[in-house]
Amino acid sequence: MELVKKMTVLLLVVMIALVIYYGQSIKKELRAIQEENASLYQNYLNQTINHGNHVLSSMENLILENNNFIVDYKHKILNVDLAGKSGEIEFEVIMKEVGSNRSIVGQFEELGGTDSYPAEFERLEGLTYRSIINLDLDKNYKLQLYEVADDGATRQLNNNEISLHLYNEFYANRIQSLGSSTTTSADRIVYQHSFGFTGEKIEGADIDKVILEAMDEQQNVIAEFDITSSVVIRTNHNAELEDQYRLALASGQLAYEMTFQEYLAEFGYALEDAEAGIGTSSLQYSVEKTLTEADLPEYWDLITNGNYYFTLKVIFEDGIEIKM
Repeated sequence: MELVKKMTVLLLVVMIALVIYYGQSIKKELRAIQEENASLYQNYLNQTINHGNHVLSSMENLILENNNFIVDYKHKILNVDLAGKSGEIEFEVIMKEVGSNRSIVGQFEELGGTDSYPAEFERLEGLTYRSIINLDLDKNYKLQLYEVADDGATRQLNNNEISLHLYNEFYANRIQSLGSSTTTSADRIVYQHSFGFTGEKIEGADIDKVILEAMDEQQNVIAEFDITSSVVIRTNHNAELEDQYRLALASGQLAYEMTFQEYLAEFGYALEDAEAGIGTSSLQYSVEKTLTEADLPEYWDLITNGNYYFTLKVIFEDGIEIKM
């Protein structure tokens, strides 16, 4: 009898243990199923939201496009008052449509400021309209265009922002770097740099000086060299000669240390007149400077080990400086 009781107790303990074990297992499986279902639901919800956002974005873009009546636009700086930092700007727009007996007016609003300048647009031909307006060149603008009916009713013509970044164009980004290279040997360093105007060159704002700055590892200027005399306008002819020189240098046909000027003298080539192409848009230039130990005696070991930087500083006739 005692044995039966012990066996009964033992059996009950085992059954309880099994119940607890399977209960925990079932609980884990249920939790896993819940988590998987929650993950599937969340993924489905995210996909639905993303799809909905895409549809809404597409509809908004379509609505904006349908309500935007500007096909294209461009501007040109006609006259410049360098002392007053202002200029006469010609701004042209091409419209999708214009209602009959409607006039086109605009508002040039200063970005980041409060100034606003009204403008009237005259019809040139077809759907092309133009306005000539005096604006400050040291500011950036956005243009709002409106169609005005005889009864004074107005309709905005552009939902998309029309930008006129005069400060960026005329001052900050007057020129841009087109690439530079530095060739270092035991006895000399050859520095070359090409750059160009981003727009048309303005009379009175031409290049006055080009300075090469040599800097140490901490970017402290350790020497300056006036290399204005080495400026070459990259006409098609001059650019072809430079490309020919670089190709010959890269292929090993020329000595590694031969400069462009030495190449011209060696093979009897001549550059076009430095005034060729003046006044054309996006005028391009190149400069070259050869440095030896005599130019930087205190820093030559540092420089020949590659611990140096070069910066090109272009100074314009109106006093603006741009570094590249």
